[in-house]
Amino acid sequence: MFIFIYFSNLDSKEKNFYATLVRAQLSQRELYLIAFNNVIKGFGNPNFLYLTKEYYILQNMD
Repeated sequence: MFIFIYFSNLDSKEKNFYATLVRAQLSQRELYLIAFNNVIKGFGNPNFLYLTKEYYILQNMD
C-alpha cells in the first residue's frame, strides 16, 4: 500500500493522509516484521527503508 501511495499522482499532503490511514491499521507484529525487513540487506533495505522513513511507518511501534 505504501508503494502504491508513493507512486500515485497525489500531492504530498494527500499522500501523508493516506499513509497515516494505512499506518494506523498495522499491528505490533506487522510493525516488528517491517522493522526486521528493513535491516536485512537485499530484502527491505534500502528499498522499503526509504518508505519507512518517508511515511514514519514505525512511529507506533512499542
